[in-house]
Amino acid sequence: MPLLSRMNEWHKSTWEFIVSLIALLGPPLGMAFYCAYQVSIGSGHEQFRLGFVDVPKYLGAGASYLDVLILDVFVVLALLAGLGYRYYYFRHERDFIKKYNIDAETGVKSLFKSSSRTKGNGNYDSDGGDFGGGD
Repeated sequence: MPLLSRMNEWHKSTWEFIVSLIALLGPPLGMAFYCAYQVSIGSGHEQFRLGFVDVPKYLGAGASYLDVLILDVFVVLALLAGLGYRYYYFRHERDFIKKYNIDAETGVKSLFKSSSRTKGNGNYDSDGGDFGGGD
């Protein structure tokens, strides 16, 4: 099974999408909660340290917990804005599919569908450009 079809199978169910979303947003949110906790106990202006590191130049590069919290908030907002823009970008395609009750997928998942290119015929220029793939 090729890698792209495995990726397509992975994103077909809702719970797998949720796991992917947690893996994407989990690390910056976890770091933001840790820094928010440090700020709330009054050590927001201390040097950021996630754990003990022997080399002083790797102890947060002089950033405080408040600095890292602000950066993590911007990272999470940027990720959410990107996901929101992607959802907004494919709105017309989703509406068309719903309106005409077409059995199709929208967005990146539709790129992973098998077409005449994956059948191994070697003729990449005779795709035809039709909506649903091969004949």
